[in-house]
Amino acid sequence: MPSYSPKLNLVECVIHLLRLRCLHHLPLGTTLTQIKQQLHEFFAANQFLSAEQVQNSLNFIFSLVP
Repeated sequence: MPSYSPKLNLVECVIHLLRLRCLHHLPLGTTLTQIKQQLHEFFAANQFLSAEQVQNSLNFIFSLVP
C-alpha cells in the first residue's frame, strides 16, 4: 500500500468519495457557492456512508495497527 492512501484515514476516505461522487465532473467555471449548494443538495437527498461502511473502514484501518 502506498505511504498515503485514503484507505488509511476515514476523513480522507470521505473526502476522496465526495470528490468522486460530487465534484469530479463539474465544469471548470463552477464557483464555491455552486459547489456548496450541490453538496448541501446531495447530503439532503442521500445517506453518504452507512454505519456498516464506516465500521468496515475503521476495522480495516485498525487491523493495520500492530
